[in-house]
Amino acid sequence: MKRVGSGEEAGTGRPASASRRANTAAPWAAAVVIVVALAAAWFALERGVFTQPWRQAAARELSQALGAPVSVEAVGAGVNRLVLHEVEVDGAWSAAAERVVVGLSWVDVLLRRAAPLEAVRWVEIHGLSVEVPWDGWPGRRSGRAGADEAGEAGAAPEEADPADAAPEWPALSALLQEVERLQGRLRERQQQRPVPAERELLVRWRDGRVRFRLGEGGPAMEAAAEGVVAWRGGRLLMERLTARAAELELTLNGTLFPRTDVYARLVADDLARAMDSLPRDGAGAPVHAAGRVELEAWLTGSSAAPRAWGTVHGRDLRAALDAAPEAAGGATGEATGVYAADELTGYWTYEGAGLVEARLEARRRAAQVWLEGVVNPADGSFRFAVDATDVDVPGDVPPLARYDVAGLADFSGMLTGTVAQPKLEGSVASDGGRLWGQPFSKLQGHIELTRERFAFERAVAAQGPSEYYLDGVVGFASPAAGEPGHVDLVVRTDRGRAETVLAVLGWDVPVEAALSGTAAFSGPPGAVAAEGDVSLTHGVAFGQPFDVLSGNFRYEDGMFSVAGVEGKLRGGAVGLEGGGRWSGPWRLTVRADDVPLQAVAAVRDRWPEVSGLAGFDGVVEVEEPGAPVAASGTVSGRHLQVGPAAFAEAEGRVALHGGRLTAEALRLHRPRGGTYTMAGTVEDVMGRALLDLSIGVADEAAGELTALLGWAPPVPVTGNVAASIRLEGPAGNPEARIRLDAPAVSVAGRTAALGLTLRLKDGRIDVEEWDRSLGAAAAEDAPGGPRQRPVATDGGADGAAHRRSAGALQGR
Repeated sequence: MKRVGSGEEAGTGRPASASRRANTAAPWAAAVVIVVALAAAWFALERGVFTQPWRQAAARELSQALGAPVSVEAVGAGVNRLVLHEVEVDGAWSAAAERVVVGLSWVDVLLRRAAPLEAVRWVEIHGLSVEVPWDGWPGRRSGRAGADEAGEAGAAPEEADPADAAPEWPALSALLQEVERLQGRLRERQQQRPVPAERELLVRWRDGRVRFRLGEGGPAMEAAAEGVVAWRGGRLLMERLTARAAELELTLNGTLFPRTDVYARLVADDLARAMDSLPRDGAGAPVHAAGRVELEAWLTGSSAAPRAWGTVHGRDLRAALDAAPEAAGGATGEATGVYAADELTGYWTYEGAGLVEARLEARRRAAQVWLEGVVNPADGSFRFAVDATDVDVPGDVPPLARYDVAGLADFSGMLTGTVAQPKLEGSVASDGGRLWGQPFSKLQGHIELTRERFAFERAVAAQGPSEYYLDGVVGFASPAAGEPGHVDLVVRTDRGRAETVLAVLGWDVPVEAALSGTAAFSGPPGAVAAEGDVSLTHGVAFGQPFDVLSGNFRYEDGMFSVAGVEGKLRGGAVGLEGGGRWSGPWRLTVRADDVPLQAVAAVRDRWPEVSGLAGFDGVVEVEEPGAPVAASGTVSGRHLQVGPAAFAEAEGRVALHGGRLTAEALRLHRPRGGTYTMAGTVEDVMGRALLDLSIGVADEAAGELTALLGWAPPVPVTGNVAASIRLEGPAGNPEARIRLDAPAVSVAGRTAALGLTLRLKDGRIDVEEWDRSLGAAAAEDAPGGPRQRPVATDGGADGAAHRRSAGALQGR
């Protein structure tokens, strides 16, 4: 038997060392073969042996998938990737990518001879730029789709549903139609070349830019985009597909194929900066907003039966809506006010019935607002039931600030219209505040508020015991349209106050009184006309107190008139008729009967010593702007008291001009028969009454007249006398010259004719002249009588009336 040596390999006869060298060289030989093969493949790719078919295949496949022509400028290859340079899409949305890197499985390409795109494992898109024109937005195209698009979707144009041409939510339906077109193309491809369910393809979008055109020929907004679109398990998915623009961030996740199931989240951490960064096309009334907003939405279904729902969350929100462009001549106007909410939460759903059902809750300080209703996305109109408590007016309702209103209010009603033209209508109630600058203790009623007007009906405002019932419309001013605003208001009250209504209207009329009746007000602010039938009670007008004044009044453009006014003044009757310009001239016909003189402010203030019942029939007027009030007419009186003098009745004519009272033949009758006829003036000078009067006295008892004069004759005098009095100077210390004539009086028991001329000055009465005709003994024996020569009584020369100057006699 032959032994095998230790240096030989068993069964080969070869040396063992040779066998080991062969085993060591085999891996190296395989590696060399692989390297040579890769080098050859790389050379072939670089020389275009494979890249030209890849470029053509990529353009063809992308054109079919996107439904638009796609061109690829050049293709480069790496060890496990393919690079497409300058890829451009020419469609409704034009797009271009600087570089598309395609991850390949060369095993599938070289060994399994798979179709080029079937060997793709991942894709990275760099520098993608997408331009979305205004007419490229979903829903902006005419009809559902063009003939070519309808054909790609598998339906002829004549078979399209007419409802799709005017979808109930155009933007949502159009968006779903675009997704359905993509789904149709993917289904068609699956039928032609099925992709195994286990296949996975990731498309990463890096450094992307999307430009949105806002409005035809309008500005553009650019967004930075990135994320992943994946084919996994037979589904087309979006994974954190994110776009950031103008301080906004939009994130999309969910399924696009085989059915739509998408989640979207839009966040604005600084809404003010986001709004400022957004380009505007001038359409609609711009909204200025601030705060943080987060919106979430879920979308599923089809364009024929879409389903969507979502939430809205906001914090520290502030919003201001500019005046409507049509009211500003096409330009934006001043902001109508700032609406604010500390917190806002909303929920909405859409079931394809054409209306979005929504529920909102907002809170600001103590105020809480609940809205529940529907929004029509086709035209932007909405209809919400609104309930609100503790709303701060005008803080939470800026349009009401122009009415000097303040307080907390509760509201229940409806909010309808659109954002540009909203209307708030319902019942409001408040337990205290201020309206038109006037405080109120209670307010309730039905209101309607739009951007053009503020209307109210069956409104009740209480101010202590006073209540006012309001119905009317207040039209807001529009400077751009040349409209100053307009007021149409009807006020009814049973226990109101005249000064409150006058203050609301801005009328500077010195009237304070309880008010009842109905008044209508109409006209632009600052020129409001008024008319009504009212009753004023227990008040003061122009400084004159009164008990009742009732009648019809009218005021317009500075002119006023009153008709059929009847009143009471301390039991006396008063009637008024007339009018004129408020600032003058104006003229009133006045009738008064049995009015207490001390109830007349002008008499009470100037002549407190005068009292009694008086009547007047004449006119009261202001002759020109700035002139004092004047009056003239016939006066009458009963039971009059003028200082110490009492009069049973009086009649005559008087005139008052400013502080000057003029009497014309004013006749006053004493209770026991004397008659005083007065003419002259009483003038108020710096609060002092100055007299300039001529008074004639007839058939007055001598004792009554001397008592009125405050003088006691040295001898008793009885009988009737006549007198003429000239009175001048201050009423408190006048100077008077008095002439007494007594043709037949009893002097110390004897009948005689007597004539005296007296002078009153500084409280003293001097007898300047004394004419008499009576027995000498009586004169001589008269106590304190003057010592003079005896007077003859035989009718001779010595018996004639003797006149001499008498000595000064101290009067009482």
